[in-house]
Amino acid sequence: MPLKMQLHQKIKDKRFAMIGISDESRDAVVEHQKNAQYFYPISLLDSQGLMTKFFPGGAVPVTIIVDGWGWLMAM
Repeated sequence: MPLKMQLHQKIKDKRFAMIGISDESRDAVVEHQKNAQYFYPISLLDSQGLMTKFFPGGAVPVTIIVDGWGWLMAM
């Protein structure tokens, strides 16, 4: 996570976004952000686990890199 946040700070103005997806409740995410040194600037809540269908083996967390045109570059 520290390396991801360094990357975010380095290239955040170059059509780059770091997005977190959580299957926890909004309250749990907010509490984590209050206490954590690192967290994603944009967080999406997926309490029903719908996004896990899109990840290999339903694994979360996962890191996905998408370029400025929306192409999947790495997972």
